[in-house]
Amino acid sequence: MWPATGLLVSAGLITAIGFASVMLARWLSAPIRHLTEMADRMAEGDLEAPIRPHGPHEIRRLAVAFETMARRVREMLVQQRQFVDNAAHELRSPLASIRLRVDMLARLANGQAQDKERFERYLRETQVQLIGLEHLVNDLLLLSSVEQEHLPTEPLDLAPLLYELADEMAPLMRAKALHVRMEVPPHLPTVQANRTYLRVAVRNVLDNAIKYTPEGGEVVLRAYATANEVIVEVEDTGPGIPPDEVEHIFDRFYRSQTARSSRTSGVGLGLALVHTIVTNHGGRVDVESWPGKGTCFRLHLPTS
Repeated sequence: MWPATGLLVSAGLITAIGFASVMLARWLSAPIRHLTEMADRMAEGDLEAPIRPHGPHEIRRLAVAFETMARRVREMLVQQRQFVDNAAHELRSPLASIRLRVDMLARLANGQAQDKERFERYLRETQVQLIGLEHLVNDLLLLSSVEQEHLPTEPLDLAPLLYELADEMAPLMRAKALHVRMEVPPHLPTVQANRTYLRVAVRNVLDNAIKYTPEGGEVVLRAYATANEVIVEVEDTGPGIPPDEVEHIFDRFYRSQTARSSRTSGVGLGLALVHTIVTNHGGRVDVESWPGKGTCFRLHLPTS
């Protein structure tokens, strides 16, 4: 009797264990199947597929990671579309302008109109448009190379570079009767940097200050060292940046209301380049602005 009872108990236990195993397998497999289906839909381009985190803790964490990845990919695609749209817009306008002027030049050259003054004006305007396009393409290529390539670096003392840039841009400052104040020591602690790209970053910030500072204003180029970084500041007495626009000024092709209303040249890539270059050097860029009084850009670079 006892042996039979023991067999019945064993059989019942085995049945219970088997049932529990099946239920556990279903509990584990359902969220895994769900993630697999969502991954397949994402691979086919459906980035809006809803991911429902459920099941064991680790699988829920995996689902949250999938959801985060999908969101970031969506954001990247939106930024990419915006970039392409903005680039196309910035290229379309000058190309249309150049085409019209070339047509006029062709008519003038063919003798349909004998107006030397108009011929020379159209020629100058075409040259200006072509130079602007060249700068746009160069900036796009430079931005792409900074983002995709590993920059070769070397220990660099920024002080001589800053004095060199100040001398280079002195004619632009004199043309607007700007007062330039240099607060840079003869030498600074070295930073591990790519001289060519870092030169572009500082030059773009200086160029920005010169553009937006009214005649007779002041531009300050300042540099100093802290315990573990070198800080380069460019401060101006321009119109400043509205608080709600500060967070966007490093976006590609973004031009603030101040920039648009002042009709200054540029397409909004200069500061995007500054941010990308400094970030790729392990640094950061801070902006402090006082509407109606001026703006200060700070480039933080880690010392070697």
